[in-house]
Amino acid sequence: MTKKLEVRIMPDGRIVAETHGVVGPKCEEYAKLLAKIVGGEITKMERKPEYYEQEKAIQPERQSEKLDNNKG
Repeated sequence: MTKKLEVRIMPDGRIVAETHGVVGPKCEEYAKLLAKIVGGEITKMERKPEYYEQEKAIQPERQSEKLDNNKG
């Protein structure tokens, strides 16, 4: 899944950011980076259900399995 950071600038000057496709505490890294870029501070952080998920490691396909699957 593609990882995205949606950033909205509100009429009162607040910046609201939301991550998409980011699981676990890595989303906090996005928020901290954005705060650093704009020279601001994080005043509120809400954790979505994805925060409590673990990123699934992609297992490389073994060459022997690949060859077996190609036999006709």
